[in-house]
Amino acid sequence: MNYEDRSGGSSKFKESTSRKDLEGKANKAVVVSLAKFLKVKKSGIILVKGEKSKNKVFEIF
Repeated sequence: MNYEDRSGGSSKFKESTSRKDLEGKANKAVVVSLAKFLKVKKSGIILVKGEKSKNKVFEIF
């Protein structure tokens, strides 16, 4: 996972997954990866935008 700190309190991550996007499994794999990287619970990460796009916006609690 690549990480870039941006101004204004936002951050940019770049992640690749080998999961095919069947029934949201690729999105779930990214949530798991983000949770591990950020050391937060998976339930604290919500996909806000980009469910079917390669560019996604997550809200992290």
